[in-house]
Amino acid sequence: VWLISSFVFDVRKNSINNFSEFYKSMTYTRKIYKVNEMIGKADIYCVGSDQVWNPKITHGFDEVFCLANDDLHKKISFASSMGSAEFGLYDTSILKTHLRNFDALSVREQVAANYIKENITNKVVTVVDPTFLFDKDDWMNFWSYKKERPISDKYVLIYALGGYFNECNTLARQIANKIGAKVVAITLSTRKKNVDEILTNVTPELFVHYIANASFVVTNSFHGTCFSINLGIPFYSIKYAKNPFRASELLEKCGLKKRFYCGKNQIEDCMFKNDDILDAQIYLKEESAKSMKWLRNAIYE
Repeated sequence: VWLISSFVFDVRKNSINNFSEFYKSMTYTRKIYKVNEMIGKADIYCVGSDQVWNPKITHGFDEVFCLANDDLHKKISFASSMGSAEFGLYDTSILKTHLRNFDALSVREQVAANYIKENITNKVVTVVDPTFLFDKDDWMNFWSYKKERPISDKYVLIYALGGYFNECNTLARQIANKIGAKVVAITLSTRKKNVDEILTNVTPELFVHYIANASFVVTNSFHGTCFSINLGIPFYSIKYAKNPFRASELLEKCGLKKRFYCGKNQIEDCMFKNDDILDAQIYLKEESAKSMKWLRNAIYE
């Protein structure tokens, strides 16, 4: 059903088109499929991306993402993610064997750090999500048409993952009615939705742009939450049942627990202000500096 609908409602086409120009703007080495293809290619090998150690995503633990070769030079991990995998369902031998051989090891989730400390090595630290290494000013310079408002009207923005759109939309509509705004949704699907406007052609630049210009954001996405904080936009982060830990942990650390929506919250007037978010930005700026210091030490020591 999903495969058919992805073609009927242009999900596949939009997912390719929205990112194709962004991908073309970067410089790459040739593609690597086996860890042995890396030998002798670099002085430092760094793993660091979203869910690279989540076997649900990589269909078991991938040797490439575990840098599973002792002949590689210095091996480090920066802000690698495990998502919310249930590790008891998978063979973890590759992960356990090779993470012990990393020269420096960092992850972006406390739950991941706890797992590694309990099962692999205690030489692991948590760092910020890499999107926080850029502050609001950096992101505001990310797009080439930054002086233009993408939508002239006041709007509440929905960014929903995993089939939970209606839950986000119900909350977004309540908020929109309170502040006199329309409801706009970022989605890959052209399927009709009960909102005022759907946005299907959203490049990485426009993604940042739409959040930065919203009056309020309703999301169940971890990175939707990250960008709302970083850009200083009032928001609710709806509990995402498939992986609630990342967002809840982030909001706890930032002093933004009230913005974690579990279905029972009353919409208080203070939620439309961003004073608490500005305080969180100060905290994150300090944590980002610590993370960059850790990365420099991991590379140069």
